[in-house]
Amino acid sequence: MRKRLFKVLGAMLATAMLFTAVPVSTFIGPDKVNAEEDEDVDEELKIKAPAKVKGVKATKIKKTYKITWNRIAKNCKGYEIQVSPYKNFEMPEEDDESDEDIEYEEIQEFTNEGKGKTYVKVSGLTKKKVYYVRVRAFNENDDGTKYGKWSKVKKFRYK
Repeated sequence: MRKRLFKVLGAMLATAMLFTAVPVSTFIGPDKVNAEEDEDVDEELKIKAPAKVKGVKATKIKKTYKITWNRIAKNCKGYEIQVSPYKNFEMPEEDDESDEDIEYEEIQEFTNEGKGKTYVKVSGLTKKKVYYVRVRAFNENDDGTKYGKWSKVKKFRYK
């Protein structure tokens, strides 16, 4: 019934356009008439930022830690993970006047391509030290990359 109705309406519209002096744009809209001209216009593709990652956990497996999180279903091409011994995820500034040679640990960064892989294994951590983890999702195409918000910071102690 619905197919037949659309066929009849389409035929009536085509007939009205053929036998009247009314411009086609009144029937189908002015933005649809010049389709050939619009093909040359470069449309800016918009990338949507993914949602905030939730459910970040750190589990010890032998001498490594497995960092896991909940999967993001939409607008996600992968994840960026940071593991840091510093709460603010920034390296401390070195003092020139200091006599002691302080060794600063590096902030480890990982990238998981593909939204299905929701874990990373971290090794090379120092025993009895506190670490902080955060994760964010990203979405990318030819125009660039958009990042979601960082997850809540998860704190764990390497035992």
